[in-house]
Amino acid sequence: MNTVLNNINQSRYFNDSTANTKIEEIKKHLDSPSDADKLESMKKLIAMLSKGRDVSEAFPQVVKNVIVKNLEIKKLVYMYLVHYAESQNDSALLSINTIQKSLNDQSQVIRASALRVMSSIRVIDIIEVIILAIEKSVKDTSPFVRKAAAFAIAKVHKLDCDKQEPLIELLEVLLNDTSTMVLGAAIVAFNELCPQRFDLLHQHYRKICQLLADFDEWSQVIVLDILTKYARSQFRCPDSTMNDKNIKQFKKKSKSFYSDEEDEEEDDNSLYKKKPLERDMFDSSEEIDMDHRLLLKSTLPLLQSRNNAVVMAVSSLYFYCAPSIEAQKVGKSLVRILRSGPEVQYITLTNISTMVTLRPSMFEPHLSEFFIHSSDPEYSIKLKLEILTRLATPENIGKILKEFKEYVKNEDKKFVAATIQAIGSCASTVPDVTESCIYGLMSLLSNQSTVVVAESVIVLKRLLQLNAINEKLEKDKEKEKENLKENASTISKHSSVSSIKYDNIILHLSKLLETLQVPSARASIIWVIGEYCHRVPLVAPDVFRKLVKSFSDEHESVKLETLNLGSKLYVQFTDSATSDNNNNNNNLPTIPNECKNERTKEKITLMFQYVLNLAKFDQNYDIRDNSRMLKHFYFNTENTQTISSNIKQIVINQKPIPTETSISEDRQRFTLGSLSHIVNHTALGYTALPDFPEVAPDPSVREPIQRWIPNQQSQQQQQQLNNIFVDTPFYSDEEDEDEDEEDEEYEENEDQEYEEQDEYEDFFGEGKKNKKKNRKQKQQHYDEDEYNQDIDDVEYDGEGEDEDDFDELFGITHDENNHQTNGVVNSGEEEMEKFEFGNYINSTKSVKKILLKPTISGGLSIDYCFIRIRDNDEYSCEPRYNIIQLNIKNQSEEETFTDISIVNKNLIDGADIREFDSIESIEPNQTIQKQIYVLFNSTSQSCKFEISFNKGSFPVTLTPIIGELLIPIVPSYESISQWKDEFEEVGEFKQVDDQCELGDQCLEKLNNNESSDENIGLMPILPIVLESINLVPIASNKSKSKIQFASKTLLKDENIYVQLLKQQQQQQQPTVNCIIRSNDQVVSALLLKKLKDVLQK
Repeated sequence: MNTVLNNINQSRYFNDSTANTKIEEIKKHLDSPSDADKLESMKKLIAMLSKGRDVSEAFPQVVKNVIVKNLEIKKLVYMYLVHYAESQNDSALLSINTIQKSLNDQSQVIRASALRVMSSIRVIDIIEVIILAIEKSVKDTSPFVRKAAAFAIAKVHKLDCDKQEPLIELLEVLLNDTSTMVLGAAIVAFNELCPQRFDLLHQHYRKICQLLADFDEWSQVIVLDILTKYARSQFRCPDSTMNDKNIKQFKKKSKSFYSDEEDEEEDDNSLYKKKPLERDMFDSSEEIDMDHRLLLKSTLPLLQSRNNAVVMAVSSLYFYCAPSIEAQKVGKSLVRILRSGPEVQYITLTNISTMVTLRPSMFEPHLSEFFIHSSDPEYSIKLKLEILTRLATPENIGKILKEFKEYVKNEDKKFVAATIQAIGSCASTVPDVTESCIYGLMSLLSNQSTVVVAESVIVLKRLLQLNAINEKLEKDKEKEKENLKENASTISKHSSVSSIKYDNIILHLSKLLETLQVPSARASIIWVIGEYCHRVPLVAPDVFRKLVKSFSDEHESVKLETLNLGSKLYVQFTDSATSDNNNNNNNLPTIPNECKNERTKEKITLMFQYVLNLAKFDQNYDIRDNSRMLKHFYFNTENTQTISSNIKQIVINQKPIPTETSISEDRQRFTLGSLSHIVNHTALGYTALPDFPEVAPDPSVREPIQRWIPNQQSQQQQQQLNNIFVDTPFYSDEEDEDEDEEDEEYEENEDQEYEEQDEYEDFFGEGKKNKKKNRKQKQQHYDEDEYNQDIDDVEYDGEGEDEDDFDELFGITHDENNHQTNGVVNSGEEEMEKFEFGNYINSTKSVKKILLKPTISGGLSIDYCFIRIRDNDEYSCEPRYNIIQLNIKNQSEEETFTDISIVNKNLIDGADIREFDSIESIEPNQTIQKQIYVLFNSTSQSCKFEISFNKGSFPVTLTPIIGELLIPIVPSYESISQWKDEFEEVGEFKQVDDQCELGDQCLEKLNNNESSDENIGLMPILPIVLESINLVPIASNKSKSKIQFASKTLLKDENIYVQLLKQQQQQQQPTVNCIIRSNDQVVSALLLKKLKDVLQK
């Protein structure tokens, strides 16, 4: 009750009397010593602010109150500052010191608000202070503060894009967070900061999928968008028809456009033949990656979300990333949100209209949901009509046309005109109803509305043309069947495909010319009369006579069609253009000879010449040019004899099938749910959806870095990891109860456990395997009560069962013979000995790379390599700098290049290039070596500059190579155990490791049968590793199957330890286990990737 009364009391700040409070009065109260007056004034300010009133003039008084100790006042002050800090930068700077102190406040709300205010002050001079505050906040114990840090990262990036690299490092820390509040905000920041850096998401992909349902709604929208792009770039296409732009057309044609093939298929009574699209959907399905399947499973429950944007985002993900048969699941949810407000309805219908263009089967069961209601606005009506025409099939066309029949009776003539267009589209899509649609449209020609009549005429024109083409194709088929001596009954069945009476239709249309004044409709009628004048040879000349009389007063489109009508009549009626010399004319429609008399020919010739003369002086240049061209074709034929002799083939020919262009088809180029898709043009910031790769990238990159091995983790760590990686069901009370009782009933119902299916397997219809495997007795026994509390699979005494599918997916290993933690051997490990270097000291230079090609520069070529020797007589440089040797060669045969130097350096913050002295000249075929010293200050950001000489300046890029950002540790270990001590001191949580399959180059080296010390263990491939990565081997075992390396990172001067272990099972190719530990985890991860690339060549 107190809460209710308090809310009622607070609402008084939003009434009109409070909103009209004078700012001067509020400013006076803000300067008073009373906290009560200040609190009252701040509440009034925030209320006015929320109602859209500008209260910025009170900013100085509000800033003064930053130092107050009252928690309620401070919260309101920070809310005000966040709103105006961007526009009042100078005044906000006065409070920066106080805000910094608030970062240490005991209240998490104050700490978060302070960070929000600080990041909202858009002053470049304090950006380092803001970054330091973010660095502190990302490690805060409160998830609320860490969430604020994530949003602050995005704000800082907008202020200064050059700070991207340090911000990405902070973002990586937040991505490791297990709080859904923080993780959702971190992914939102990722979308602003580096939306294409999917390498940052690999390790967290499975965690994001599992926790997706717990994110806040607006974070879910952004996460789903990112996961859609991630899936499109990391997984193979699950369905070969997914990218087919003509699925709709394919579906319609698959049942045969003409009834001949349809009847044959019906006779065969084969579902497989009758539904090729469904057949292709199943046959074309690819085996889906487990991570891909995890994404689809995790997002499906979000279709029940109350937030319409979430439902749309899930629908978009399924449309672009799911197999065709599974994408149909989103149709019902999209139809559900159609019942929302008109704005939501428009966005949803726009997306559905694009979906049905490619996948109509998604919405065919919900056909009636797209019927039009009296309350629907105009824009919804157009979209619904388009969707209905896209969903039209021979099975449901009767239901759709019955609905359209009621629509044409509506008083809204624009609605009726749109319905008529939809009827025409349905008739062209389903040929069986073309005839009935034509006669239905004929009945509308008597409508009192000129808009309805005009639209009916235009649609009739298109349908008549389409039907005529179909008729011709049917006749051609009949002739083929006669030649093949087909069954006569089949022929007669198809000989009456169309019973449309063109004569009556054209006569009816010609009468409308006297009353119809809509230019587009008049032009359509004239085109129909001219195209089918051979069917009405007595009417067409008279229509032409009337049109010639009113030619000067007609619209431009009507004039052009009148010229075409005269041209066709002249060709058909005159002998000169219809000579039998051209055999190709025999297939063209002609007027019967009994209708060709001299008087008619003479009249048509005179009228045609008359209208050509009128058009010659028309104001429209298209009409003038058209008349002059026709005059040369028919009368002044001295220079156009070839055209004149073939004029009938040019004028009287088969026109292409009319096609309809839809705005929904045009929208296909944009991603569903995006602003660009709605406005149908590229909006600012839009990025297109990537295509599926032909070969999926390595799925092992999604393996978690910190692997969980049950027998080596404490019970507390084990419980934490279980909370993260456990395969929890969505929205299922029964499954939650099963989990609660699982521990109690495990021993009694062990056999029953094998028969039950978890949610993941239920979804795909895969049962657990019931195989029993014989396990060897373990050398070491574990306390059963300690571990089977959370993990029933880990039992080392007695019968075993299959591992859960998600154990391997989340990096949970169950290696029975593994008595070590992630490759680090225990006390029973093989004894290591100091590595004898011999010929295995790493080379002094890296592999050469091209910096500037002679084809680009006009003859000057530059290649470069990294120098690994430091601090000697020839090469010496400061710490953190790389020495790079440039080989500059003049590859021209005659020209001498002069004044070669480095100019226009474009470097990130902290980077530096100490260039060589300018080269005065370089003769043809001469090579000069120069050294430059480069501080990259980043493991990924390139250094850009230009090479300038007398022929111009040419941009080049120096990219840091992770293998050259290392300095080998001089092998001065007093004992071999020192390496192990330092390795273990770094800690397992700063370790990255992976199992690497060897490529052809390494396998060829290992398969060398020569027996020598250089060909045992990993020795054959050691030169390959050292050539690409600047490491020094420290120790190895006797068999050389395990080699340990040490080095230092160049940029952060952190030790890095590498161990390679060769493993091989019987009758299988050898693999190498790579383990890297370092405090510089970024370099560790990049180095692991580099090692894998080298070994997999």
